[in-house]
Order: sequence, then structure tokens, then C-alpha cells
Amino acid sequence: MRKMKIVFPVAIMALATGLALASANTSEEAISGKFIQLPGECRAVPEAACGNGDAICTYEGQQVYGIQNDANPTQCTFELRKSL
Repeated sequence: MRKMKIVFPVAIMALATGLALASANTSEEAISGKFIQLPGECRAVPEAACGNGDAICTYEGQQVYGIQNDANPTQCTFELRKSL
């Protein structure tokens, strides 16, 4: 019985810590979509063909971005690339 008084609280703390870490959003994913930077805003450009690659993705001569941080949707900061 004495052992349970120590083991049980330790197990509960380990479980609570594990669940807290599992539910935390630790990565900053870009908001889905493609955007060009305009003064004070990010304008969506759904027609831009971007994917994985080395070349910078462009739309009508402007570089295409994703939004890295939901808190500031007026700044397009995540460069999108395309295959050549």
C-alpha cells in the first residue's frame, strides 16, 4: 500500500504530461493557399502552380508565398517553390 502512494501520483503526472505534449501544436504550418504580398495584405492567388522544387514560384511576375503565422495574416513570409 505504501508503494502505491508513491507510484500512483507519479503515473498520473506522467500521463498528464504525455497528454499535454500530444495535444500541443508545436509546428508552425503555413495556412493552406498561395498568396502574393501587396501593401498591407496577402492576396490569395489560387491559379499559381506551386509544389516542391528549387525554383521560386511566381504568379504574374510576383513571388508567391504562404502565410507562416496565423497571428499576422498581413505578412506573407513562407516562400513557395516549384519544379522546373
